Amino acid sequence: MSEQKNKEIILRFYKEFWEQGNLNVADDLIWSDVINHRPIPGFSSQIEAYKHIVKETNRGLSNIKWKYVGPIAEGDKVVCAWEWDAIHTGIFMGVKGSGNKLHESGIDLFRIREWKIAEIWHEESALETMQQLGIIVMK
Repeated sequence: MSEQKNKEIILRFYKEFWEQGNLNVADDLIWSDVINHRPIPGFSSQIEAYKHIVKETNRGLSNIKWKYVGPIAEGDKVVCAWEWDAIHTGIFMGVKGSGNKLHESGIDLFRIREWKIAEIWHEESALETMQQLGIIVMK
């Protein structure tokens, strides 16, 4: 298995799927039986869950600027740290657009099987994002 090819798969996942909002590319990049170690509840499949989140993110935020550290590959695993800055212009996480600047960061670990994503471990600064949106207020 080519580590370079695995990194290219993950860059497509971020750039084409997340940044460009191309929902169709998910079927090319992610196995239908993908194991998500932080599953998104309420969906019949994790691919459908990811498509929903990408669509809602790109609908609720504008001027999204992504930055990446990596990807770094070893064998069938690829890791990539990421962050984005955006303007909250539409409904995002159930909150109407505010015009505020938002920032989020995270890190993903992927296992690639036969040139598709088979497993995902995902961590992100969702608490920080919810604070920026006013969903959670820290005292």
